[in-house]
Amino acid sequence: MNNCRTLRQLQFAAVAILILLPAGSALASNLTGVITAEYVGQREIGEWCYTLAVTWQNEPNRGLSHLNLSLGAGTDCSETEINGGVLWDDIAGMVISSDFTREILCMAWYEPNGDPSLNITEPLLKFEPHPGSVRGPGPTGWGRLVFYSDKPPAQIVTPNSFLSQKFGTYSSFGQVTGVFPALPCDPVASQDSAWGEVKALYGAR
Repeated sequence: MNNCRTLRQLQFAAVAILILLPAGSALASNLTGVITAEYVGQREIGEWCYTLAVTWQNEPNRGLSHLNLSLGAGTDCSETEINGGVLWDDIAGMVISSDFTREILCMAWYEPNGDPSLNITEPLLKFEPHPGSVRGPGPTGWGRLVFYSDKPPAQIVTPNSFLSQKFGTYSSFGQVTGVFPALPCDPVASQDSAWGEVKALYGAR
């Protein structure tokens, strides 16, 4: 399966999945994600394409202003190492709200100091709607967010809470499964521990 499809193809897939959401499912907060990897060959931006498929269900009137993916828990990675190991295009993907009317392009950037508003101090990748978006994501939705790396995938061990979201004073954390680039700054790489396994030791909140 090609996980690095065009945005138009992703829109059609998003609508199909959102139709399956049960009525009234946004009454409780829920944030989950899974990251898959696809080898795309030698490219300037990276040999591996990583796709974060994310869904969120919040209380009514609690949209999603931005989404975080923690990067540095349990590692001794420097800012330079993370910046060199995780890359993205100008448009890093999209999210769609459950009313099917808002295809919202997202941008991404690296936050070395985390998200102080959520008491996150580890480095993270922050996804936020493009500033040209007319409206932001609603309380329930689905998205595909893409980043790249020359590093092959390492398994993410659960449980964890590497995903987080914020809307005003409202916030929530969620688990991400799948894989992530095996960064070389893993502090116990000499013991053959995958980067994801190390993160799991520090990631539960």
